[in-house]
Formats: sequence, C-alpha cells, structure tokens
Amino acid sequence: PFLIYGRSIGSLCAIHVAHAFRDSSRFLGTIIEAGMADIRALPLLAPVVGLAGGLPDILHLEEKLSATVKPMLVIHGTEDEVIPIAQGRAIVAAAGAAESDKFLCECTGKGHNSVLRGLRGGLGPALKLFLDCTLGGQALGAAFAEGSSNLLAEGAAAPLRGVAAAEASFLAKNYEDAKAAYTAILAG
Repeated sequence: PFLIYGRSIGSLCAIHVAHAFRDSSRFLGTIIEAGMADIRALPLLAPVVGLAGGLPDILHLEEKLSATVKPMLVIHGTEDEVIPIAQGRAIVAAAGAAESDKFLCECTGKGHNSVLRGLRGGLGPALKLFLDCTLGGQALGAAFAEGSSNLLAEGAAAPLRGVAAAEASFLAKNYEDAKAAYTAILAG
C-alpha cells in the first residue's frame, strides 16, 4: 500500500498521481500540505493572468480531484502568503472523497513555510492518525475532528525534536521500500 504526499507546488504532482492511481487497491489516500487547487488563482501569478486576459485550465486539477475518491488530508496555514488558505479549502471542496473521508486541518496563524509548526509534533501524529484511519477503515473526518485538539499546537510551538527525528528515521529506513514500490508502480 502507498500514500501520496505533496507540498506546495508538489501538490500539483500529488493530485495528478492520485488521479492516475485512483482505482488502485494499493493507493490508500493523499496528504496535501500548503497545496493549490488552481495555479491561476495564485497571487504571484495575478499580474500575468490579468495581462493575458485569463489563462486556460491546462492542469484540470478540479476535474482530477473530483474523480479521486480515496481519503484526503489537507494541511494549510491560515496566513499562507504564497498559496492562500482558500486554495486548501478549494482542494477539500473539489475532492471526490466522501465528506467523512476528507479533512482540512487549518493551522491558525501559520504561513507557507511554518505550517508544520502548527501541528503538535510536526507531521508525525497527523500522518499516524491518517494511516490509522485509512488502514483501519475509520472515517477520516470524524477522527480528525475528534483528535484535532491533540494535533494542533498551541501558539507557535516548534515540532518536537524526538518526533522529527523519528520521522527522519522512518523515512530513511523505508526509503528503499518506497523506491521499490514507486518503481513497480511506474512499471505498470
């Protein structure tokens, strides 16, 4: 089994890959951090879009999101200066997953590069809850709504070092497995 994770511009790839593997029984769900639903709506591109008189939707993200029915967790800072929180909300709104299988975790006061400081212990606990739900068949939305007080950090607390180290260890340990899985997926 595999999850798809995308952050910032990487969310475009994550949405595309999630759509491509939407029917795979091995694909468990998607986690998007500070992602975008429509690249044309980014403040940075507003002058270009205005000069061009609008741009066509060449990425078809909303279409891809609506066709993807696997569980989805979106983590976004409310003060994201690069990709506004409206984009995170739009991802969740467009996602084809049942309402009970999608959740927007809004990190109050966090910007684009500080969003994980809005989660107690960084991404680790949120990822664990997501995995517990997807592997255990539990409704994602209810679990996150119940557990959000434990996940959301108070103030600007930095991620716990122990959890960050554990995440790094987990990623390093599982790199070869992940690499083999992706190679198998790409091979068809």
